[in-house]
Amino acid sequence: MPRDAPDVGTGEAATREKDTIVRIQVRVDRTPRRIDEAVFKASGSDIAIAGGSLTAERLVGTTVEEAREMSALTIVAELALPVEQATVAAVAVAAARHAVDEWERKQ
Repeated sequence: MPRDAPDVGTGEAATREKDTIVRIQVRVDRTPRRIDEAVFKASGSDIAIAGGSLTAERLVGTTVEEAREMSALTIVAELALPVEQATVAAVAVAAARHAVDEWERKQ
């Protein structure tokens, strides 16, 4: 997605110690404030990739407010991750929140 488009928000989050970076982009329909499209890029572990994928999948169809309420624990539970790897999955949720925040700043 074009990063400078007014209906697109881009968010990134990283954890240095796990060498993990996740970028999520959302395209938001302004009137209902609903996310029409979400894509991700991740580098690092398989868990980061799975977390980014699941987070992007869960964002589609949600409102901006629902996206902000997304819980990292939900992603961890759906991926059946051990607790010690929850931080890596939480990076994707943080990236999603940053994407929504950026979209709102553009409005």
